[in-house]
Amino acid sequence: MSYGTDYDLPRGWEAMSAEELNHWFEAERCRRQALKQQTMFAEKIREAERREQRKAEARNTAFIGAGPWDVETDDDSSTDTTDT
Repeated sequence: MSYGTDYDLPRGWEAMSAEELNHWFEAERCRRQALKQQTMFAEKIREAERREQRKAEARNTAFIGAGPWDVETDDDSSTDTTDT
């Protein structure tokens, strides 16, 4: 079944019943309408979406470079036990 839509359909939508799809579409339309309004709900949704985006970016970003735990210090010379 193919829908000509601009909605990001949920995972497993192909297995959803017509009633479940209808409920999901109604909830998504309500969410979109709320986002168009200047409400506290809309701000909380936008913040949650930004947070999820940051999490996704963090998961997809490889660590490059040394962290503070990898930095060698000169303090090691004070523990030098060679005879002089």
